[in-house]
Amino acid sequence: MFLDGKPDGITFAESINIIPNASKPFVFLTSSQDRQIFERAKLTKPFSFLMKPFNELEILYAIEMAVEKFYEQTNVFLSEEQDTVISNDYLFIKKKNSLKKVAISEILYIEVEERYCNIITEKEKFVIQISLTKISNLLDKNKFIKTHRNTIVNTDKIEEIILADNLVILKGNHKINLSDTYKDFIKKMNILS
Repeated sequence: MFLDGKPDGITFAESINIIPNASKPFVFLTSSQDRQIFERAKLTKPFSFLMKPFNELEILYAIEMAVEKFYEQTNVFLSEEQDTVISNDYLFIKKKNSLKKVAISEILYIEVEERYCNIITEKEKFVIQISLTKISNLLDKNKFIKTHRNTIVNTDKIEEIILADNLVILKGNHKINLSDTYKDFIKKMNILS
């Protein structure tokens, strides 16, 4: 709410709200109990207004709700080509007029098919228009590894690696090809001997 002791937080919120018909996902956090400041802040349509002292979980929940509410709006994307938003823990994948929240930890594997990527979870499949290289750069390289030039797997979901058959078996009995080029990831794992 206050930046360097001045009520610049509200001014900032007012300035980013200039674009009509689109709420911005911001949350106010303040120690001020001044009703006039609250009324002025309310005019900027924040997603939440939190008072100090606060707890960390309260802020995390408020931010998550702000992001989810923001992406429920229509015309939130700048263009039709934008169909996915990524955060540290979730992908928000466009499906018709809404965004489906997909936990990154639930992804089994991602495979490329022409200009699209198929994101496979235990429950469903999502198709997004993004290159495998681009999505690979956005994900944790220690958790999501290439097993083939067309496939990235979530190492947490690996149940078995069959080197003789060049296969990786994932949870739910998904069989993924393991090409010789990408076998190096096994060497990076801790091996007991």
